[in-house]
Amino acid sequence: MNKNPQKTLTKLIRKYRRGIATSEEAAFLDKYYSYFDREVKISDSYSQEEKEILGNKIFKEIRAKIENPPVRTNISVYFRKSYRYAAAAILVMLCVGALLLLEKTNDIGPGGSKALLTLDDGSTIVLEKAGSGTLATQGNTSIIKQESGLLAYDISASISVDDEIVGTNTITTPLGGEYQVILPDGTKAWLNAASSIKYPTAFKGKERVVEITGEVYLEVSKDKTKPFIVKVDGMTEIKVLGTHFNINAYPDEGVVKTTLLEGSVQVTNPSGAPVTLSPGQQSTTDSQGIILVQNVDIDAVVAWKNGTFQFNSLSIDEIMRQISRWYKVEVIYQNEKPLGEYSGIVSRNTNLSEVLDMLQLSGIKCKIDRERLIVL
Repeated sequence: MNKNPQKTLTKLIRKYRRGIATSEEAAFLDKYYSYFDREVKISDSYSQEEKEILGNKIFKEIRAKIENPPVRTNISVYFRKSYRYAAAAILVMLCVGALLLLEKTNDIGPGGSKALLTLDDGSTIVLEKAGSGTLATQGNTSIIKQESGLLAYDISASISVDDEIVGTNTITTPLGGEYQVILPDGTKAWLNAASSIKYPTAFKGKERVVEITGEVYLEVSKDKTKPFIVKVDGMTEIKVLGTHFNINAYPDEGVVKTTLLEGSVQVTNPSGAPVTLSPGQQSTTDSQGIILVQNVDIDAVVAWKNGTFQFNSLSIDEIMRQISRWYKVEVIYQNEKPLGEYSGIVSRNTNLSEVLDMLQLSGIKCKIDRERLIVL
């Protein structure tokens, strides 16, 4: 038996939302949450002593109802004890000002490996539907989807790269999609949801130039003779020789964030002098071309690439934009947006309800309505 009150209550909430709670469990949660909604208005103006007094009062009332339930033969001893733990959990949560209600709704699954490959002639290939093997041949370059789903390029060894006929390819991920590709020079690129990368089928000349939108993580193949240049939004450029870095350039973020994990990069734009980053630093370029540099938690920045949401003191807007892209939901604020900053870690490979379970512990109250996520 789980003797952790908060875990017991969380389990009941999850079962209720998924529609698998017993009638007794559902009645318990409905009755007492309804009671709290009517009688209890938690506010920052409450002192800790007032919260404890109020919590004790509610606890006694709940316990009295549990200890003297109506005579029903189909209620097991196990759940009567579970209710007692749930009541204690409510007291604990109330005393810290974190009692929340998530209504029973339909759930939404996580995103996955999805992308569209656009070839030089304008034709397209839906990558998640394509089988493994050679997908297309452009000049002397073969585009191959590996068994793992990874996309790669194979340039014929019989000719020089400088003699290769060069076309342009673009990989685009939808909302709820992500993808990984090995570019013709061996550079590895990971695309987050609603992102794209445009690149040549062979890197000729003195530079290796790609264009990106959204969020892309790059591990650049080293070549001192050919700098690797990433162009973003027609203004910002990131120049590297061989390094690992992340670029976040979603239009709705309003800025371009370049985060360096390894090596060195130079960030430039037409409005100011170039800035060179060291590992662990992040540059933020705004619409006026102003570049700010700060040290950041790189694990949090690239958590998406590693299959995790990691929120470190983020605003509700920042969190909801990430959730919206991955779960392909429209976020609606029913009332004024909650203020403050929120933190938490949860897998991206779980249903949306699991993410909401984590957010509720930070004080964010939501409900799912089909393809909409409503922040209450």
